Amino acid sequence: MSDPGAKLYCPSCGEQVETFIMLDESGESHHCFICGVKLDGGSGRSVKSLEMMLIAEDSMVFREVLTDKILELGLAGEVETANDGEEFIALFTRRLVRGQPVSLAVMDIRMPGMNGVNAAMAMRAIERGMERKRLVPILFFSSVRCDDTLRDVFKHCAPARYINKGNAASPEELSERLVEVINGLLAESGKK
Repeated sequence: MSDPGAKLYCPSCGEQVETFIMLDESGESHHCFICGVKLDGGSGRSVKSLEMMLIAEDSMVFREVLTDKILELGLAGEVETANDGEEFIALFTRRLVRGQPVSLAVMDIRMPGMNGVNAAMAMRAIERGMERKRLVPILFFSSVRCDDTLRDVFKHCAPARYINKGNAASPEELSERLVEVINGLLAESGKK
């Protein structure tokens, strides 16, 4: 039996974390005590290139770095960006109405005007209103540590995960974490 209090590295949180064990159809698995994500030690796997990622980030520098890394790693064939939640919702809705795909939504949590949490809730309402059978996975970016409120948001907006961008030592380290977290999110949502 695994050690229930073992410390493992969580790519979402970007640090060594206490863990808890859950049983599922594949046996025992460690989960991050902070964000709840399953820690399967799957680093190094590559993600199948997604058709399109839509990013909402108020920092122009981070938006450009993230876009460049996504394209450089071949994580998506197309990336479209928004400065805030309101612009994100407009782009997302326009794409759905036109029948254009959105494979993954990446959202900063703290943005002026409409923040990422409100934008994600609006996005889910739009998907329900348009009777979408498959929800677009959401990857939240934040510079704050996950807490109970964020865990509730992830559950409400599922499939959703998060990355603590404040714990990235370098763009390369963030890239590695990005690949691992996106892999887990896509596996969770059945899009892999």
